Amino acid sequence: MTPERRPRRLVLGLDVGGTKLAAGVLDAGAGTAELLAFEQAPARAQDGPDAMIERLVELGRKALAASQGEGDELVAVGVGCGGPLDPATGVVAGPMNLPGWDRVPLGERLAEAFGRPVGVENDATAATLGESRFGAGRGVHDLVYLTISTGIGGGVISGGRLLRGASGNAGELGHLTIDVDGRRCACGRRGCLEAIASGTNTAARAREAIEAGEPSVLPELAGGVEAVTAATVVEGVRRGDALATRIWRETTTAIGLGVADAINAFDPALVVLGGGVAGAGELLLVPVRQVAREAALRAPGREVRIVATALGERLGVVGAAAVALDRFGIRADESSTVSALAEHAAAVAGLEPLVPQIDAVGAVLVEALGCGGKLIAFGNGGSAADAQHLVAELVGHFRRERRPLPALALTTDPSVVTAIANDYSFADVFARQVEANAKAGDIVIGISTSGEAENVVRGLEAARRAGATTVALTGGNGGRIAALADHALVMPAARTAPIQELHVFVVHARSEHVDAWVDSVESQAAR
Repeated sequence: MTPERRPRRLVLGLDVGGTKLAAGVLDAGAGTAELLAFEQAPARAQDGPDAMIERLVELGRKALAASQGEGDELVAVGVGCGGPLDPATGVVAGPMNLPGWDRVPLGERLAEAFGRPVGVENDATAATLGESRFGAGRGVHDLVYLTISTGIGGGVISGGRLLRGASGNAGELGHLTIDVDGRRCACGRRGCLEAIASGTNTAARAREAIEAGEPSVLPELAGGVEAVTAATVVEGVRRGDALATRIWRETTTAIGLGVADAINAFDPALVVLGGGVAGAGELLLVPVRQVAREAALRAPGREVRIVATALGERLGVVGAAAVALDRFGIRADESSTVSALAEHAAAVAGLEPLVPQIDAVGAVLVEALGCGGKLIAFGNGGSAADAQHLVAELVGHFRRERRPLPALALTTDPSVVTAIANDYSFADVFARQVEANAKAGDIVIGISTSGEAENVVRGLEAARRAGATTVALTGGNGGRIAALADHALVMPAARTAPIQELHVFVVHARSEHVDAWVDSVESQAAR
């Protein structure tokens, strides 16, 4: 028997940019970033605001027609648009990339067209909300988002709340001053981050160098000097072009310094980089991380994670939809099985940005085991089960038959646990055992879904005193253990159940890593 289809509450997200317009529809009850429909078209900003708004409405109606079924209802519209603008009134007041948009009542015009409440935010602020609610920042209470595209913008989530500022335009991170004597910015000042490192200005600096006589393959790659873009510069770096490499180093250094300033100012647990330039992936992330961590104040710089957006090109409309969800208090149906499954699926999808860190922990683990060290793991409740699961896979095997490996879970002997808890305190049950068993060369993994379990915190502190390498396996905003550990794997979820399920993914991934390593070592020894 086919289950009865539930009517859906739809949210329309509209993205207004100087290059393109886009529309997408979300199911507000699902609690995921999966778009039911997506439409986009060239902005043709030279046509002015009236023509652009007409095309935007047409795109929105087309997206709704493609997604709306029987009983479905459009409940709200969210808009991301270049600023400055007034989020309270929805009036757009002269963005640099939208000529003629002087005091345009965008929110009012769209409310008339769709007959529903409309929330308008700066596009970078909207993207920040989208990344926080649905992307790499899901479950993180303190994050900075930086979009690097035609221009550079940003947004800040502090204590779980969007930082809007007195006028609603906080987060203009593209106008941090990087070089007081630098290039003139479109805002009128010199040396802004945007003036140096936006996609537009990265390309402009490359073209200027070529026109000044510097040799390069970039004109050949682009089909002419005038056609060189930031993407051309990235391709030139991959081909070893000296000019492209220099230009890209200047770009990534500027972005790294801007990120360091944001880290110092807002002390986030996470920095997310988005926009077209972020499509360069590790070619961008690796140097930006290095510069930011060297330039930031030591404590926040060491603890913060810097990742690429998990939502890619969907972020503009997903962020716009998130504006409506946030502004009008629209929540997913948390009691529905569909929504619960969607939350878990979204959390799994959010693991992708963590893959390099998960691989790094796997490398540290096999290095420790290869040098005669052992693994020690611990946690409470479900996290105790995760610790025992990991240890069992090492002492036994995962997918390949192999020799047992030295590993110890500090939760398996009730006589030891209860003796320490009785004679000292429950907060000491792991620290006492770590002091007895851990040494330099070992790897110690503390597991806590909140990151705040006192006995896990003390256990990792004891491991650090012993000289062991420490790993935190946690969720939410990472908590105290993320700051303590040499390596922190913070799952992209806020609730205990999905965090623990993601921990199982990580356990299996590392078990596969270890099995493959032992198989390789034993195969070489047999030759």
